[in-house]
Amino acid sequence: MMPLDLGSKGSCHIGGNVSTNAGGLRLLRYGNLHGNILGLEVVKANGEILDLVSTLKKDNTGYHLKHLFIGSEGTLGFVTKVAIQCPIKPQTQNLAFIGLQNYSKVLKTFLYAKEQLSEILSATEVIDSHSMDIVKEHLGVQSPIGEYPYYLLIETSGSKEEHDQEKLYSFVETALNKHFILNGTVVTEPSKFKDIWSIRERIPETFKHEGYVLCYDFTLPLENYYKLVSEMREYMGTRAHRVFGFGHLGKQSLIFFECCYKRTNTNYIS
Repeated sequence: MMPLDLGSKGSCHIGGNVSTNAGGLRLLRYGNLHGNILGLEVVKANGEILDLVSTLKKDNTGYHLKHLFIGSEGTLGFVTKVAIQCPIKPQTQNLAFIGLQNYSKVLKTFLYAKEQLSEILSATEVIDSHSMDIVKEHLGVQSPIGEYPYYLLIETSGSKEEHDQEKLYSFVETALNKHFILNGTVVTEPSKFKDIWSIRERIPETFKHEGYVLCYDFTLPLENYYKLVSEMREYMGTRAHRVFGFGHLGKQSLIFFECCYKRTNTNYIS
């Protein structure tokens, strides 16, 4: 299977993924493209073709020039061929959808998930209540566990269905008893699994209803994730009718949005 899994997988291209060093939903499990790409073919601006293709996981024959082009945004050349290592597709996947009281509890739950689920943990996504509101308002999609300030999606992938389910159920039960979380549900059926993930993946579909949408992708220390959102919400005031964020806890990436009915120079982050 492809180790990179993006919300935009229906429209993106692998060359663009390489040039932006895209991380995807499951970077926590499979790592980034620097670790998964074995080789590249690149066309430079002058037409010269660089053959950096290799299928060896370890190759010490010279400089690893491929890493210069991963994340270079096309400024050094166009990626025309990629050799990438593909892990075995997991035999079983499970998903917990969890409601939480505040962001401090989100961090505690995430760290506890890394401790208790370790070898089967494959993705962790955080969604705030404002993100859930926009999905409910424009797509008619509602939280299956009710309304909470924050939500976590915690996915496991493995090879033993009974073992993996037992670990995830035990994690949710213990997190409830420790008062890390307020509510949660675990889904194992493929159809329900897809429905829960669609809450997170369909958020961009709502933007066409929100006027001017300014999107930023920040990499931040986890403790500062929603501090940025709350400070920007206060700073923007009435200039933005909606300020919210969601993102990949596993790779410390916050997707931040401002929605404005009118476009002005003061909408932008400087």
